[in-house]
Amino acid sequence: MLPLDVALWAEHVAKILKDKELWHSLSVNALRSVDEFTPQSAAMGIVDAIEYARSREAVSRSSVRANSLDRRGSDYSPVS
Repeated sequence: MLPLDVALWAEHVAKILKDKELWHSLSVNALRSVDEFTPQSAAMGIVDAIEYARSREAVSRSSVRANSLDRRGSDYSPVS
């Protein structure tokens, strides 16, 4: 990734525009990269993120419960 330098970006863009082989190579590579992104893979990414968040929430809750019980002592019995 290039630094945020307008002159440097302009130089690289001009190089791509002037070099047809480079343009073609970058285009082919871009199309290959995009092939990986399908509606199915996007949906699975969302499902994975939700499952991860839910597992972290469960770990967090169990940790809070354990700490709460430790502070109350072993004779604590919760009301149902």
